[in-house]
Amino acid sequence: SLTYITFMDFNNSNIQILLGIVFISCLLIIMFGDIKYMLIPNKLLIVSSILVVILKVYLSYLNEEVSSLLDIGYEILFMAVDALIMFIIMLVIKKIGDLIFKKESLGGGDIKMMAFISLLMGYKLSIIIIFIASFIALPFSIYNAYKKNEVMLPFGPYLAIATIILFLCNINLDSIMELFH
Repeated sequence: SLTYITFMDFNNSNIQILLGIVFISCLLIIMFGDIKYMLIPNKLLIVSSILVVILKVYLSYLNEEVSSLLDIGYEILFMAVDALIMFIIMLVIKKIGDLIFKKESLGGGDIKMMAFISLLMGYKLSIIIIFIASFIALPFSIYNAYKKNEVMLPFGPYLAIATIILFLCNINLDSIMELFH
């Protein structure tokens, strides 16, 4: 329902709402699954990624942002490049974290999840999502360290929460940059 309230006044709002429902539903499934099983299913990410790409391209077509097959190809290519850039950034963060902590610091599902998120949000906004998720996770991490728990905390739920906040608030890179001017 929040997706409906957020996007009901947009052009082609039905497709935007459907895209939001698919995107947020996937993030919620990831969030609760990662909390319970410490696992982010590849099948869910693949199916959701395909749906997000199709809906985003269709929405771009309806909004007359793309008008030919070549434009659609470029749109898909740009989404794939965003996902690849985010995948590489997350992989580098994982490798650095593994070296610093001398144990697994970030799961492979989190890396793939951020690639999925960047399909819709773009890699620049996805970097901001990582920072917001880290701040959301910080109190839980401090508490975990204070209690000297060796329990691994899943990062996927924090990434999902940060993404949902930015998505439902309809925050984009331009609105963030306006804060600094």
